[in-house]
Amino acid sequence: MSYQNRDAFAAGLTFRHMLRRRLVLQPELWFVRKGYGTASRPTRTLGYVEVPLLLRFGALPAKGATFSPVLSIGPTLAVLATCRLQGLEAMSTSERCDQVITTPFAYDYRM
Repeated sequence: MSYQNRDAFAAGLTFRHMLRRRLVLQPELWFVRKGYGTASRPTRTLGYVEVPLLLRFGALPAKGATFSPVLSIGPTLAVLATCRLQGLEAMSTSERCDQVITTPFAYDYRM
């Protein structure tokens, strides 16, 4: 089975709260559109609302440096907000969005 690439889109907001000199709490709110398709099945376009809660650890910049490295780590909750199937007469294979996704919630860790 050969998968076709789909366009993706992401837009969001980031907030930062300084906890210590090099430690920042960074909650975020994102809308992310993802999708995939094959030659024999409908194209799926999925929209998620994602809420990462990150801790950012920043290194002290060297004198005269134009940048400093940062490590961000934390959990992310994703909730399925939209699901659209297109193509192949939209349901000739009897697929529905609730059959595409086993759970509307997902989580992971970002690093």
